[in-house]
Amino acid sequence: MEEITGAITEKTIKEGISGSGKPWTMVCFTINNKQYNSFDAKIRTDHKIGDNVKMTGEQDGKYWKLLSMTKIDDVFTASESVNTLKTPEVERVVTPALRTTRSSYEVTMSGIMETSTKQYCHDSNIDGLKFSDIVEMNIEEYVKGVKQLEKELGI
Repeated sequence: MEEITGAITEKTIKEGISGSGKPWTMVCFTINNKQYNSFDAKIRTDHKIGDNVKMTGEQDGKYWKLLSMTKIDDVFTASESVNTLKTPEVERVVTPALRTTRSSYEVTMSGIMETSTKQYCHDSNIDGLKFSDIVEMNIEEYVKGVKQLEKELGI
């Protein structure tokens, strides 16, 4: 486990939709001219630009896994000036996509309508897709699933 201390000089927030359709929010802190990311909502809301922090974490393959972050009173001299008035803006990094991994045995017409209603009413429908367009996309996925099932069964 590694400990890092320093002042937060920059904070950005990114939002997106995973491949399974689940929304996610990630915060990226710049400390000692290096970026550290976390999906932890508590870390995202408890820390701001200008805070002096002590982080613990470990290298996990390609990524550094942030385990904890706490504010500390020690004053650090940042290598760059810290603008404490800067408000982080949310950046959407992916376009919401409908889940397309359903198999045909999961889908019925009532299931299509229920799924379409959830997708239409969900916050991730930021593009304002029409309900009829969502239903059509779900029906296309149903037809694909049926054709795949027929192929697998040799029908």
